[in-house]
Amino acid sequence: FDLANDGYAGAASLARALDSERGGAVTWTHDSGPNEYALSANLDTSRANDANAAALAAFGEPLADGSSTARVSARASANLHPSSRTEVDLSAEGVDDATRVGYGAIRDWPALEARAGLSQLVLPQLSLRASVGTSAVAPPLDVLDVTPASQFSLGLPPATFFFSSSVTQEEEASGGDVGLEWRLHGNTTTLSADLYATQTNHAYVLSTTSLGGPFYATLWSNAPPMHDEGAEISLVQFKPIGLGFIVQAAFPRTYVSGPLPNNVAGIPYAQGYGELSYKWPRGSRASIGALYAGANNPYARGAFVALNSNLELSVGARSKFQLSAENLFGALGGRIPVAFAGMPQLLPSGAFVPTSANVLGPPTVRVMFRQSFGQGAIFEH
Repeated sequence: FDLANDGYAGAASLARALDSERGGAVTWTHDSGPNEYALSANLDTSRANDANAAALAAFGEPLADGSSTARVSARASANLHPSSRTEVDLSAEGVDDATRVGYGAIRDWPALEARAGLSQLVLPQLSLRASVGTSAVAPPLDVLDVTPASQFSLGLPPATFFFSSSVTQEEEASGGDVGLEWRLHGNTTTLSADLYATQTNHAYVLSTTSLGGPFYATLWSNAPPMHDEGAEISLVQFKPIGLGFIVQAAFPRTYVSGPLPNNVAGIPYAQGYGELSYKWPRGSRASIGALYAGANNPYARGAFVALNSNLELSVGARSKFQLSAENLFGALGGRIPVAFAGMPQLLPSGAFVPTSANVLGPPTVRVMFRQSFGQGAIFEH
């Protein structure tokens, strides 16, 4: 946990120890013909270090000293094949999250999650799929925070934020998806499309209200029911040798059945990705891709495009060298979000509220070398 390079020297001086996280899992699986059954149990715990909690509180992310979480879960699942053309996935999981804010009382957040999925091959090149499921998420520690106030500087003059929480229920969601996958041109090209809808209850939202002067009240609360729906489509071509491409688009939209603080409901958003690639006979491959995020994106910025590139070179039959670059031209290239620098949002009352501008991160280059030992070659035929 290092804040020194992000310009918060005062807070960094308090961050002298690491937060801790521990956990374990055990899984049992059983194969019976074409079917597979599994049982698993998990335990995960985390604790916020007192010094780091104080450091975070110094610039507006307060967390009471000694806060901790513990999650216990048990899961049963089955992957079934009633016929050679049908696949069914079933799972159920019981979860209990225990949260402690500071040295206060422990609160349990029990939940039962269930999912079911069906895939049906209706033609040799065409399959249909459908799924339904439920989920629940206990409030994160910072949502349950009880630190009464925190002061941090956004320049001059400093601003004082008073934090509170009225969250009493855990976030719950249920939804479904229907889609298809169609293989074209000798199975080298795949068309995929999906329609989905999700209902979310008690989502966690953060609202900030001016108290006059440099003072602000910041409140976590449970949102009214929210409905998400959208469509996704992709066309992908990969060949053992030659030109390949990816074209993807997503069109989500959210509706809220009641007033939502500091947010706007029902605004459409579009996201897309395109990539061109070429693969050589012995496995070398080069690609360049572009990610498009439209207006109303989750970064609270105007529409933008981020580029990436990848080069894989086969060195003999058993070695491969890879060079990849993300966000080539530094779109939204800051290191940390910028408070109140995002696109203002218009509330139903006609007032505008500030938002924080999120970032993708600076241009990043990664280098990797792979070496295979023994029989066989690393490249694909």
